[in-house]
Amino acid sequence: MQNKTIISIITLILALFIIGCEKKIFVKATDDSIMGVTPKEVFVIGEQTQIVNLLRNPQADIVIKIQKIKSSCTTERAHSLGSDFDGYILIEVYKNGSLAAKAQMDFKTEPKESDFALVWLELAKKLGWSADYSKHTNQK
Repeated sequence: MQNKTIISIITLILALFIIGCEKKIFVKATDDSIMGVTPKEVFVIGEQTQIVNLLRNPQADIVIKIQKIKSSCTTERAHSLGSDFDGYILIEVYKNGSLAAKAQMDFKTEPKESDFALVWLELAKKLGWSADYSKHTNQK
């Protein structure tokens, strides 16, 4: 009986540790006209642009901007946001020059391509856009 209790406590601690390490992604869409229909073409600018698997056209009316924004503990911005992260990944979608949607996730140290991909996939899911999930996950 005592062994089961110890195993249960260890399992609970491990579960809390794993859940606590989950990265939170904030997603917001402000233009309903982009919801549910994957654009035929987009213009992608910024960092890690390879995570977006949509046809590219610099003349497209949908622009996807991918940024890694660093915060330093010595700036006012870092103090107002808290110092438990080093910056955040920000992906914004513009339609005809106006912000239509965005997603962001904090990071500690340097983010990996997979972190950018997580933010993109969460944004694409919220917008109802098809995305090649298999490239950035183990799904086929």
